[in-house]
Amino acid sequence: MYSGPSAGAFMPPRISQPALLRFNWLAANGDVITSGTQPTSTPICGWVVPNYLDVSLMAYDADGAALGSVARVDDQIKWLAAPTRPNAFGETDPAAKNGHLNNFLNALIAKGKDYLIPFLDTLNQGSSSIHPLQQAQTAQLPVLVGQPLALVRTRLELNLMAPAAINNNWAAFQQDVKDSIGKSTTSRTTNGHDAVRFPVLVGSVEDADDGLLGFYLNSSFDTFHSIVVAGADIPTRTIGTVTVSVAGGPVELSMLIDPRCDIHATTGYMPTQSLRIPIEMFRAAFDNIAVTFLTAPILVAAAGRKRHAVDLAPPAVARAAERQLVVALGQRRERRPPHGRADKTGRPAQAERSVRRPAVCAEGRLAVAERIREVDTMGCV
Repeated sequence: MYSGPSAGAFMPPRISQPALLRFNWLAANGDVITSGTQPTSTPICGWVVPNYLDVSLMAYDADGAALGSVARVDDQIKWLAAPTRPNAFGETDPAAKNGHLNNFLNALIAKGKDYLIPFLDTLNQGSSSIHPLQQAQTAQLPVLVGQPLALVRTRLELNLMAPAAINNNWAAFQQDVKDSIGKSTTSRTTNGHDAVRFPVLVGSVEDADDGLLGFYLNSSFDTFHSIVVAGADIPTRTIGTVTVSVAGGPVELSMLIDPRCDIHATTGYMPTQSLRIPIEMFRAAFDNIAVTFLTAPILVAAAGRKRHAVDLAPPAVARAAERQLVVALGQRRERRPPHGRADKTGRPAQAERSVRRPAVCAEGRLAVAERIREVDTMGCV
């Protein structure tokens, strides 16, 4: 008999019974599994876009409509309504259509002033490792804002094809018989193997075509588990962060993802599972999303005088193909026809026009959307 030194051995987990790891989307408006490509069953609860210039996180409904942003104001984290929603000026709390998006934004605000910047840095670092295959990489505003990220819901569940295997020795059978006396149902001894929790590694830093940046466990938005190594306040997901068992039931995750990529769930004891959102579910939302920047001070024509819009687009933005610039400064609104088209008087539009004096100093927000159509000004003092 061997009596030499001993050492532990690592044995990968295996399930001897036929089993299946289910990895499914959850509908945004209900905790039911989605199917098909119908927009009514979309898993997208809403969108967020990191704004690195204004140090804020902009939020949008699932259809791309702007809601507002979580920003640092007067050394506090506050909710700022989107300037494209004039009726929401003064709004102090998010008003998203989706309850999960509302809970996410409120939890982020409650984290306080020292959490927002590390959170944005984590999203920036995670996005830098994502390079979707067969997708054109955008060159517009790569430093000012991040890629639109979808807040989605998923479910992981471990199932067996048949009831859990039982202990077939005589002692276990006798105990099962004794325990069943006087009961309408009987249970068999499984030695608790159906309660063993198996790890699931969601996302992959090494795979450039994996779009997961981080996730929250279940319906709580208290702790964000980042895929990349983050700061002390943001834990990095490990092999044991997400675990499933047959007896434990499903585990739900709220994820921030780049929807252009697959999301992977790797186990080592089951084939790798992957999910992807059909592009039809978010193409229209991408077209609607517009990011805003604080623009101040600027000169606009004084009230009561005929004026034309000031072309506020910086050269890098003005050269971007198929982009739209909108300057939201207040309530009064004028339009400048695109270059080369006639205005209402029949005169050709000039390539550039300066503000006619007298001018006033104003401030507002510059919004950049997907297509370049026209420049609007709504002037206010």
